[in-house]
Amino acid sequence: MALFITEGFGDLLRIGDQTRPDLFALNIVRPEPLHAAVVEVPGRQDKNGSILCAVNLETIRREAQRLLSEGIDTACVALLHSYRNDLPEREIATLLKETGFTLVITSAELTSRIHFGRRTETALINAYLAPLMEAYLTDVQSRLHPDSTLRIMTSAGGLVSRERFRPVDSLLSGPAGGVVGAASVGIQLGKKKILAFDMGGTSTDVSRYDGHYHYQRELRVGQARLQCDALHIET
Repeated sequence: MALFITEGFGDLLRIGDQTRPDLFALNIVRPEPLHAAVVEVPGRQDKNGSILCAVNLETIRREAQRLLSEGIDTACVALLHSYRNDLPEREIATLLKETGFTLVITSAELTSRIHFGRRTETALINAYLAPLMEAYLTDVQSRLHPDSTLRIMTSAGGLVSRERFRPVDSLLSGPAGGVVGAASVGIQLGKKKILAFDMGGTSTDVSRYDGHYHYQRELRVGQARLQCDALHIET
């Protein structure tokens, strides 16, 4: 996978926000980024989304052809301030698909919130998981009756159609299912305040329901911090 990112920010995900995972460790070992290549995109827009310097699409085309020759055909596109104006991201995505990329994810299509680092990381993880999840869901759907309707659980505890499904929204879908299930049983028993303790083979998930669900707008999974809605669960 390749990351197409605003010029000057090629090492954004490697630097991160400089939060130390272990405050007193003398030797911090950071995980390697998910992308195999970085293309810094010439061009810039200001904080309001106004174009200061248009994206150089010819440079993008040349880099895309080089990456395809190296066997890279999945891309994530993340540009500074694109939550204000996503046109440059969409132009690059169109060009990459025309050039031969099989999958292109843009950051603004996933989240329109401020914070360049979080938005880029969210898009990158979605692009990384998308080929795997698409293959899995295609296999599942092929085994269903033609009249069946496929719905996928999300980290927010709801069900979405395959057309609206985004892999990054399902990272805590299992624990979310436990919260919704516990709340449903509690309601049937006439209880409006519930503490759920959901213990499985890989984690123990603790949550609270008091007549409504509690949500968080940023999700932390391992060392990744993502901009996506999820039920508030302590894992």
